[in-house]
Amino acid sequence: RDFLAHETIGKPKQGFGLPTIEWMRDPPEMRDLVGDVMESFARRRYIRADFCRHMFRNLMEDGSPYLSENVWPVLLLELWLRERRLPA
Repeated sequence: RDFLAHETIGKPKQGFGLPTIEWMRDPPEMRDLVGDVMESFARRRYIRADFCRHMFRNLMEDGSPYLSENVWPVLLLELWLRERRLPA
C-alpha cells in the first residue's frame, strides 16, 4: 500500500494470458507436433487450408497474437478429433 496507487490496489481481479505462443514454438519437438496437427486440421477443411497454414506460419515466424492466438483452439480441436478417431 505504501508503493502502489489506490487505483491499482482497488482494481478488481482480472485474468491473465497463458504463454501458449511460447509453448507451441519451443522446443523444436513441440513446434513439429503443432505443425503436424495444424496440417491434419487443414486437411479436414473446416476452415480454408491455406488460412490454417497461414496461422501456423504466422505463429512460427513472428508469434504475433493476431492470428497465432487462434492456433491454440485449432490445435486442441484437432487433438480432440484424433482422440475420438473421427475421420479427416
